[in-house]
Amino acid sequence: MVRRAAPADAVEITRLRRLMFTSMGLDCDAVDWEPACIAFFEDHLDTPDVVAIVVDAPDGSGLAASGVIELSRQIPSPRAPHGTSAYISTISTDPQWRRQGMAAAIMDSLIDVARAAGTDNVELHATEEGRPLYDRLGFIERPGNPALRLRLTADDPRPAPVVTPK
Repeated sequence: MVRRAAPADAVEITRLRRLMFTSMGLDCDAVDWEPACIAFFEDHLDTPDVVAIVVDAPDGSGLAASGVIELSRQIPSPRAPHGTSAYISTISTDPQWRRQGMAAAIMDSLIDVARAAGTDNVELHATEEGRPLYDRLGFIERPGNPALRLRLTADDPRPAPVVTPK
């Protein structure tokens, strides 16, 4: 069902990203951002720091859903002893494929990617529609910060991700 995206998926991931921004009420036509977004995905999806997980549309028409995780290194601290953090974005499902568990499967895979990378903290920004999923996964609000956070622990029994390349 889920797979790791390849640079060839850049156009479709950008299309789903546009759907996400539109659902958030953003004007996607105010600036010409999509060519740069496509180029970013084409350049970064083969790196270990940017991982997109996608679901192909059952009818073969492109992608049904996507999610992206960006991994970054910081100086280790008491709240981030491994010095690795992650930001999840572009959780988007094409309207015709919603309510089939695709976003949940993508989130599980993205969290597995974060765990495999030794990530201490995962953050994301949530829409009201996506909030129940993130709550169920353990993301919490932080005072004074609009991002939700999930703290990962080394003793979590979840297995390493099994994501097949395209």
